[in-house]
Amino acid sequence: MIFDPYVWFKPDWIIHCCHAAARHYSVSNKKPSSELAKLISEAQTTALFCFGFNLLYHKEHRMQLVNPDEQSPDTRVMYEVPQENGNKALEYYDIEVVEKIEKDTTPEGIADFILRTKFAKDKSYDNKTTILCGIYKNIEAESAKAINEHLLNAGVKEHSVFILGAVDDNTYRLLRVAPTIDHDIVFDMLVEAKKPYINDSRVLFGANSYRRPKTQKNGILNPFMDS
Repeated sequence: MIFDPYVWFKPDWIIHCCHAAARHYSVSNKKPSSELAKLISEAQTTALFCFGFNLLYHKEHRMQLVNPDEQSPDTRVMYEVPQENGNKALEYYDIEVVEKIEKDTTPEGIADFILRTKFAKDKSYDNKTTILCGIYKNIEAESAKAINEHLLNAGVKEHSVFILGAVDDNTYRLLRVAPTIDHDIVFDMLVEAKKPYINDSRVLFGANSYRRPKTQKNGILNPFMDS
């Protein structure tokens, strides 16, 4: 795994790497460790989040994998902000990712799941941390309203909580459900993955990155299949 605070990946490359890792383990008849499987899943959900934010804000978002030893966040998302002196500053979001795979996908079930997994008494995030819940089910307007009310009644009023739902195999909907209902965007993953960035490098290496001189056999870094 690649945990480097100076390395940022394009979301389409992360999606590719997730699928490549899945193929690798399928062909080798091996199972990834539970930790690696969790990291891959969180990375893919964050990459889809980036696609949605690219459309919402007309910016080019990249993402970073965070060492689990840091406890929080799970991933980071950044975009570049041009400065008057010609340099670029980085603005970023800390992302806590959770995925609901249980059968109860009623509004109350989704809200209770988010509260249990990310707002339990033993959890503590600053109000700048974004909560991202992947449920891979389309969320209707009525359901979003019910989730919002449930979360607000439980005291979730400072954190941004997003839900990523699947409309079909390649189409997703990203929606903020707390503290307000907004940032609603539907996008085709395949269409967004083909859009070039101004700097179209799959991986950006900061000047202090210890990974910069190293590549894999194909010359491109796959964070899930290199160490």
